Amino acid sequence: MKIDTILSYLVHPSKGDKTQPMIGGVLLPLDGVLFNMLNSVFCRATEECNIEIAFSSSEDGGQYNACRSELVDLLCHRTVEKGRVIAERLQAVTTKRSGLSLLFIIIGNKGPICRVYLSRFPADFGIVVHEGSVELRVELLEQVFMKNAGAYKAVVFDGENYDSDFWLGRAVDKQINNNAVAISSYWIREFLMADFRTTPAQGSRRLAMAIKQVIDQTKDTEVKEELAAAARLSRSLNGQLISISNFGERFGLSETTVNALTATFRDPSLRFDQFCFSSEEFSKHIQYRSLQISNGAMLTAPVEQFDQCFERARVSEQGEEFIFTTRGAIINQRLIKGIK
Repeated sequence: MKIDTILSYLVHPSKGDKTQPMIGGVLLPLDGVLFNMLNSVFCRATEECNIEIAFSSSEDGGQYNACRSELVDLLCHRTVEKGRVIAERLQAVTTKRSGLSLLFIIIGNKGPICRVYLSRFPADFGIVVHEGSVELRVELLEQVFMKNAGAYKAVVFDGENYDSDFWLGRAVDKQINNNAVAISSYWIREFLMADFRTTPAQGSRRLAMAIKQVIDQTKDTEVKEELAAAARLSRSLNGQLISISNFGERFGLSETTVNALTATFRDPSLRFDQFCFSSEEFSKHIQYRSLQISNGAMLTAPVEQFDQCFERARVSEQGEEFIFTTRGAIINQRLIKGIK
């Protein structure tokens, strides 16, 4: 992928301000140390940007998104003024907490494929020391960028047709180390007017169905126990960005269990698909936990309450038998057809 255009803008934190500061912009040369650094991140953009996103449609459901239209306009007319429109959009949603930043917009081509890459580098403080023959002169600089060249937000879109492509993209936020917050909301939802490609309902339902399928089909009791425990604790993930892969990491699932979950997908790469977990949607598909024991008994209770409803004690240290106890008033009883 060869770079065609690099634009850069100084973006002030101005969310809520009635008067927005003027934004300085520049067309950068396609050589030098800065170009080499930007070319490096541009070429590996699709690998680093691992969160799939999609531009949101208009409120009436139409195929229109203001931010996407501005990007396409920039691709058609690769000028500082067209890029400034996008920088102004970012400035209008940037809070004081996020601070001053440097926005780079990089456009490149490989055959018919066009790529537009946006990255935001935050400002930092730096100290410059000038050494003289007998004394030092120390200065504090308040606008230092790329002090840490690995801490930035970015998004990339690839496509051929300006009319139908550039709706789907990939994003990353390397300024966040908190697993519960994988990417800043304002970067995706406010600036880009986009959202995660997999909706909370879709992702949570897919995870629930995979867990049910593995528990129903596997004969490995340890895998069943791991998944049952994870399902019980899953409510703590509500509203957090997860994938099948890091779902396993958070609850200490074994490699065998994670592989069993992945095997339920037609596309194994779905294990890395990220989405906001919805405990409400998850609970629609996994409500009860049922345990069948060798004497023919079936113990059933809501997933979150199973371990509180039934206490278990191992009969012997080496044995596989347990004594289960529970206590409560009888409020209903049923006869059912059978157990699959």
